[in-house]
Amino acid sequence: MRQPGRRSRLAAARPLAIVVGLIVVLAAALGGRAHSSAFAGYVWGGQVSSVQGSWTVPRILRGSPPGVAATWIGAQGPGGGSAPFIQLGSDEQLLASSITGSHLAGPRAPAYFAFWSDTARHFHPLFLFPVSPGDELSASMTLGPRGWALSIKDETSGASASLTTTYALGARYNEVEWTQEDVTDGRTSKPFPYPRLSTVVFTHLTVNSHAPGAGAVYSQPMSEPGVSLTPSTLSDDAFALPGS
Repeated sequence: MRQPGRRSRLAAARPLAIVVGLIVVLAAALGGRAHSSAFAGYVWGGQVSSVQGSWTVPRILRGSPPGVAATWIGAQGPGGGSAPFIQLGSDEQLLASSITGSHLAGPRAPAYFAFWSDTARHFHPLFLFPVSPGDELSASMTLGPRGWALSIKDETSGASASLTTTYALGARYNEVEWTQEDVTDGRTSKPFPYPRLSTVVFTHLTVNSHAPGAGAVYSQPMSEPGVSLTPSTLSDDAFALPGS
């Protein structure tokens, strides 16, 4: 649910959410999502019943070119490109007022919001509430007999949202991710330019109510044109992705 007292920011962000829903498809839509070079973070494999994580919303740095990024936790099932997949996180955008070819152009302003998505939504980010750079977010996803229970809270502002979805009810999930993503343009099937961001820090990583051991996860670097992003060593259930 959306918290009272956030109405003015929510109303201002609503057109943004509509634009995002029309033009942005997260890179997962391309298949091979977990191993794409458009993702950086950590992956855990095994039977999944829950996943949690916290992070600081990264800031789009002054002078950054237009671009779109996302920071999220997620779970995926077996089956390759047809596998069930669900995610919960924050979106960081420096969108333009117009689009020319495969490039963003024109006046622009940073925007940040919490979202969730799954394969049934074709990976379009579903707007939950606006957030600000530097805010501390805590997110959890729990799989039960009635589906996935999702919860995300902005510990800085107090805004929060919770929902339960029956998406892919009864499906198995065998992979968890804590990820920073270079979002893909659904029109071109190529990643948007990646914005210049402050350091992304993930903390309080848990899967199935336990911290993942360093030997049970593997790191995943991002390698896009002009972008190289490698997660730090997992330590005390936390890791960082350096800013650009």
